[in-house]
Amino acid sequence: MLNIFYTCFFICIASFRVNLCDRRITNGKVVETGKNYMVYLVNSQYSANQPDSWLCGGVIISPTQILTAAACLTEVTHIYAIAGYKKYVSGNNIDKDECTRTRKQRIVKVIVYKDYNATLWVKFDIGIGIVEKPYNFFDTSYRTVCSYEPQAISINYDIEVETANSFGLVLGWGAAKPKGPEINSDTNSVYLMEAYTVLTNKSLCRNQIPASLEYYFLCTQRLPERPKQRTGAAVTTQNSVTPDKCDYTNFNLSLAVECLEMVEVSFNRKANEYQATYTAKLNETQLNHLKENQTAIRKDIIQVSQLGGICQNDHGGPLITTTGDKEMVMGIALNSVYNQAYQCMGPYLFLSTARSSVLLKCLLSSDEETRQVCKSMKYEIKEHDVIWPNTNI
Repeated sequence: MLNIFYTCFFICIASFRVNLCDRRITNGKVVETGKNYMVYLVNSQYSANQPDSWLCGGVIISPTQILTAAACLTEVTHIYAIAGYKKYVSGNNIDKDECTRTRKQRIVKVIVYKDYNATLWVKFDIGIGIVEKPYNFFDTSYRTVCSYEPQAISINYDIEVETANSFGLVLGWGAAKPKGPEINSDTNSVYLMEAYTVLTNKSLCRNQIPASLEYYFLCTQRLPERPKQRTGAAVTTQNSVTPDKCDYTNFNLSLAVECLEMVEVSFNRKANEYQATYTAKLNETQLNHLKENQTAIRKDIIQVSQLGGICQNDHGGPLITTTGDKEMVMGIALNSVYNQAYQCMGPYLFLSTARSSVLLKCLLSSDEETRQVCKSMKYEIKEHDVIWPNTNI
């Protein structure tokens, strides 16, 4: 059976294709303000597998931990992490740029779900990469040779944040559209791109993407759904962060047993026939009828032209929500749908950090007692050290 990590393949549904290998930001714009938590992962010359223009996204969640997709950490063996830099530099040119040459970090440990594989890639496509040296969040020299000093971002564990018709922010270094089979050049974006995307009903993704495990994913699209009959006022979530004892995004400590509650899920792998939702353009009337945004990303400052989503090579990148003035990662980018003209038109699929909280907390803890609890709950974790050649590179 062809391995999904090494052989790109497409699932055709009606006139649409699902690309399970490449993801990028579509309809985005260059990031103007620093997103210091963003990193990108590039391949090194030491990996046996050398995919063309290989690139993944991720976020810093502690001085040594990068949250990304498991596929990004297992497709190639020797990975460099680039933090604090808006500019994309390919793995082939990493030593030709002062920032990437001097500040690149080697991934020296990979932590993923033990039985992660292509069949279960939606449910378990989340992992932690450990860098060789802790990031110094106060190192202002990054501003001289790179763009800004790295910083960590918190993880959202509150399911109530996942409200249909609310906005999220996607980030990455991808091009505006995927490259077709006739294009061999590196078309990744030179600079970090961003676009707002709209959380929508999961049925839109379930109709278009086979084998989706709907409990664990978030589905987004460019345009909000048409307003339905509304009853009552929208509820604003005041607390979108887990209790302190369960939130170890900044410290690698043991977890209380009650933080590892088991979630029973019934899986529906049957793919429904594709159904178009609508093709109307978003107008001011629709904006005014949108449900109040519970993530505090204000709809009145978002223009239609800013709405977009992921496409190629943004795999592993974040879906960002905001509570007050605090940004948090609420999803990990998986894939999107594009048409025969190689245009990423959505929907866009993300793994929910809140709905994957048990697995995620198991990944983040190195405490042996906690790992045993995780194992007893069928969340056994696999970690392995990445052995690099004995060089200074």
